[in-house]
Amino acid sequence: MYLYFVEEGTWQLLECKGDIPSPRVAATMAAVDKKLFLFGGLSQNSGWLEGGHVFDTGMYFWHLIFQLLVTRLCVFCSMQNPALGQKLKLLVKVLRRGIN
Repeated sequence: MYLYFVEEGTWQLLECKGDIPSPRVAATMAAVDKKLFLFGGLSQNSGWLEGGHVFDTGMYFWHLIFQLLVTRLCVFCSMQNPALGQKLKLLVKVLRRGIN
């Protein structure tokens, strides 16, 4: 990812961390406050992509949106019902093994 400096007319390569999205075209991106939300797109290797990522412009860090939602859901469920929270965490681990 590059950062463009308007006044200088120069580009700078950013050192991003986290769950960096794969290369894609035809994606949708929206800026909300200091975050960039990336959805979908077309991959040369795997076709149309689902899901999304969010980029924190202050930290130069990418997150998978699915993971953020699941983590928050696990925390909420654990606070409301510890047994349900544990089952949800186990399900997430099983799903991640299947995805990887």
